[in-house]
Amino acid sequence: MRAAHFPNLRIHGCSQKPALGPIVLVLVQSGGGPALAQLNDGWRNVLLGSMVVFSMPGRPALFSKLRPKLTYANVVSTLCLFILLGGTSYAAIRLGKNSVKAANIANNAVSSPKVKNGSLLAADFKSGQLPAGQRGPDGPRGPQGATGDTGGQGAKGDTGTVDTTNFYSKGQSDSRFLAANGIAANSSQLEGLGASSFLRDNSGAAGIAAGGGFTTILTVPGAGELQASCLNPAQPVVRWHNTDVSDERLAVDSGGADAAYIDPVAPDATDGTVTGSTSLTVSDHVTYMVRSSAVSYVEVFDNATSSGCFFFPRAYG
Repeated sequence: MRAAHFPNLRIHGCSQKPALGPIVLVLVQSGGGPALAQLNDGWRNVLLGSMVVFSMPGRPALFSKLRPKLTYANVVSTLCLFILLGGTSYAAIRLGKNSVKAANIANNAVSSPKVKNGSLLAADFKSGQLPAGQRGPDGPRGPQGATGDTGGQGAKGDTGTVDTTNFYSKGQSDSRFLAANGIAANSSQLEGLGASSFLRDNSGAAGIAAGGGFTTILTVPGAGELQASCLNPAQPVVRWHNTDVSDERLAVDSGGADAAYIDPVAPDATDGTVTGSTSLTVSDHVTYMVRSSAVSYVEVFDNATSSGCFFFPRAYG
């Protein structure tokens, strides 16, 4: 059988050897145009709408009687029966694009020879089936990204608790810190030492008539006294008196090449006597360094006059 021309035509049907009987070919038009078939080997056709029935020469009466009763359903059902029972028949079927689904393929039907080499992609395999490749080298560092927008205000946190283990009670605080206008119990001491242990800048002036005996012209608390007299004719004299309860050491500098050093000066004893000039134009300068429980410096300027002596003592330490 040779088909010469099938315009806009899709063919479904069966074929059988002529020696075994008639053949039915179902023509289904896809575009609505005329369906024409030209056949060889003495075949002829009878057009039944969209269905063409072919028979062998010499058997027109059989098809003439059947033609009024033929329907599309009769032909298709008979055709399918021939396909199922005829061992020498075959079905010619054209499958449309994407018409074969997973349900039409038997399990394990697709084997390696039926798969085109290099056609499968990683996405075609189940996750975890393909082994991971070796780690590639690190790529170059990318450029600095743009600064992101400032985030919104976060939620307010819970109020914390204060650790009071190192806090003082009111009574403890009052005993450790002074209240306003308060005075500490040991305010008269410095590093545990009373005020008498420190020498304030103490100075004065005294005048003694010629012929007068010794008198105290300066007192250093906790250390001693500076005593002075004036001879006749007028000549100033000074000395140190230890009023401490223990021995003292005394250095005396009267302007000479070397200072005199006296150790000890017993309690209530006097020592370090220096006699000045009788010149009315000369002033004497004497310095005492007294070392007892503290160190004190006592200096005095003196000079003679026509009627007596003047003294200007000063103590510091």
